[in-house]
Amino acid sequence: MDFTKFRPNMVVASENGEEVAQWEEDFWGELLVGHDKRIILTENCARCTSINVRCHSTLYLTSVPLMGN
Repeated sequence: MDFTKFRPNMVVASENGEEVAQWEEDFWGELLVGHDKRIILTENCARCTSINVRCHSTLYLTSVPLMGN
């Protein structure tokens, strides 16, 4: 994801440091922070539509999917 499209609260990587697959986070039950702290994930939230706006033109893209196919 292009980080100019939105300001993430948290950026995560897989256990081996690689980028995770698109929408993979929809199926996570928890996040491990460091070696001993866990964040329990209780439910999914709606995807933010701000990523559908082109920053330089303010054009809103309606063809961008908000959910996995």
